[in-house]
Amino acid sequence: MKRFYSLFLLFIAIILAFSSCSDDSTSPNNKERGKAVKFHAGEQVDTLDLFDELLTIDTYHPTLETFMDILDSLKGVENLSRLFVPLASKFDYTSLNIKKQTTQLSGLVLFPFSLNKSEVSNCPVICLAHATQMLRDLVPSKFNYINIKDFEEVTIGLAIAALGYVVVMPDYQGMGDDISKFHPFCNAELLGIASADMISAIRDFATKTPDKCPFGLSNENFFIGYSEGGFVSLAATREFEKHYPNFELTGSVPMDGPYDISNTMAGVMLADTAFPVPYFLPYVIRGYQEVYGSPFSWDSVLNSEYIGKIPPLMDGYTKTDVIDAAMPQDRVLRKIFTNSFIEKLQNQNSDVQQLLYKNNLCYGWTPKTQVHLIHCLLDDCVPYNNTAVAYEQFRNVQQLTNVTKEEPELYINIGKTIHVNAAPGCFLFGMIWIAEHSK
Repeated sequence: MKRFYSLFLLFIAIILAFSSCSDDSTSPNNKERGKAVKFHAGEQVDTLDLFDELLTIDTYHPTLETFMDILDSLKGVENLSRLFVPLASKFDYTSLNIKKQTTQLSGLVLFPFSLNKSEVSNCPVICLAHATQMLRDLVPSKFNYINIKDFEEVTIGLAIAALGYVVVMPDYQGMGDDISKFHPFCNAELLGIASADMISAIRDFATKTPDKCPFGLSNENFFIGYSEGGFVSLAATREFEKHYPNFELTGSVPMDGPYDISNTMAGVMLADTAFPVPYFLPYVIRGYQEVYGSPFSWDSVLNSEYIGKIPPLMDGYTKTDVIDAAMPQDRVLRKIFTNSFIEKLQNQNSDVQQLLYKNNLCYGWTPKTQVHLIHCLLDDCVPYNNTAVAYEQFRNVQQLTNVTKEEPELYINIGKTIHVNAAPGCFLFGMIWIAEHSK
């Protein structure tokens, strides 16, 4: 238990230092999926530099301790695993593209390093699915130590790796090296495939080239992610159970994700109230347009006032504040829609609603894995009802005892929305759950 609380305190310290958050031509069960292509040279992250940065921060908070108190608490703790130097390596692997054809995707692997390889020979694998990212240049595989503050979730991954885990962070389709198509934002099947395949690929690398692999793996696998990453984690759990039944999936921690797109999130799109981050809506439309075509075409979705403003900005290189500025000044999302598209959103039998329903993660499957849903009750971007609906379906309708939930109320003032401020606390409680479920 002492080790458990020490992990909690160390994790808080490191996060605070750097936080600011179709054509079906090939079967999804293609045997070429989930294979390692290339493990690039690793970049060492100097933990002394991290500590120097931490020492400059005054982190007084009713529920936190100062960094020096945290260091003191770590001294002399019984059975505390040593802290490893974390390394980061770009990793290329096989998966499926938007057309479900075999392709090469990219991601980042973060891992503990030791000159004595036996010290890192039994590491669990954690897939950390990254949150909503508009810019292709800021996905995990683009990480570099000089600009570390632009990669908040990679910093979280480095903290996890320093504790003895191997962390894989997929870029997803349409991001990283794969820029032939636009990112299929909130497409459950495709993003689940990209993430499940990356766990398989890192295991393929460790098994087939043990002489080149700088770490050893246990049989434990976990998914964790926040926001879009929470959505991806639950989707990847479904995909991993379906496509990789011979691997152990030890647990999954989806956090503050939009699992109920056709109901809860469609309600957000149709609301008459302001939405804090308007860019979310054209991002969804553009991603679905890439996969599903005409039902989400700009002509079908956007009224004349916005048809010339929004489409040119959805290129993967325009910052979110620029897209926000092109949206309605009062941030009421529905104002960009044509009347016919609004009618389709309101009609459960329309082609648009059917495609949204297809990407819900609350219905149509039965998780076998231990799934721990985490969601901030006050989330102002991804309503808590997404988790409430998922929990109701899994726990009460299907009577699954392996699905649990938690509602942490820990906020760090690092952004402009409750959703961003809740992220560090959710990650902390998520990692506590994983630490408790690791052997």
